[in-house]
Amino acid sequence: MAFAIDDLASVLGHWSADDITGLSDGDAVSTWIGSVGGNLTGVTTTRPLWRPTGIDSQPSVQFDGTDDVMSSAGITIDGQLAVAVVTSCDALKNYNGAYNIHSTTTPTYPPKFGGSMQYGNGTILFGNAPVSQHNYITNSAVVSATVPILTVYGVGDITTLIQVDGKHYGAASSAGDSVRTSATGTGYVHLGTNAFSGSWFDGHIAEIVVFHVSVVATEWLYIEAVLAHKYGITLPSSHPFNAAPPTSGPPSAGGGIQIARGMSGGMR
Repeated sequence: MAFAIDDLASVLGHWSADDITGLSDGDAVSTWIGSVGGNLTGVTTTRPLWRPTGIDSQPSVQFDGTDDVMSSAGITIDGQLAVAVVTSCDALKNYNGAYNIHSTTTPTYPPKFGGSMQYGNGTILFGNAPVSQHNYITNSAVVSATVPILTVYGVGDITTLIQVDGKHYGAASSAGDSVRTSATGTGYVHLGTNAFSGSWFDGHIAEIVVFHVSVVATEWLYIEAVLAHKYGITLPSSHPFNAAPPTSGPPSAGGGIQIARGMSGGMR
């Protein structure tokens, strides 16, 4: 039996556009069915649009960059949190925010548990609170308009993780190692904005996974690999699953962080 993302007990929320049913190309999306974590629902007077072949001939939800946002019911956040998301920007612009995870039912800046913003120069920033903190990739333009991109961002007391298309990126931080400070409680996932002024997302979101990163396992490698192969994203040759997606899940105990470091340098 093939490995599936939802086989992982650490998955807190999982939304894939191919789980949306009953819509035709260009129809407004009011409900985005989640396989874990409940459904996302539209919370504004406008809705993003369903596209049957939005990213690599796979379904996506297209946000207009003006006012489209979808939000989840509450999920329980427990410390080491990570988000994997497949996006494609229709156009590069500053404060292009794909997601915001906060303790409020509407998106609020700064994001309490995690958020992302892409910029017109191709750089990308990730942030979290309870104190306003952020990690950002330095000296690298990793985002191009209309090109699918897979990002994984994890933050907590133990790990800080930034992966783009399977490649690990070192990051500058607004708060040094304190940016690793994690938070617990009820979180709400908001797609289409980072809640910063003008941060409405202009582009497609095909799939997003919110998950807990355990100390001993390497869930992110497996989630990253499944998404990359599904959406035609080439992983580096150093990635353990660059040739094919995993057929079984991660180890349940022992050596996970060392394995991650040795394979792709992903955690610090």
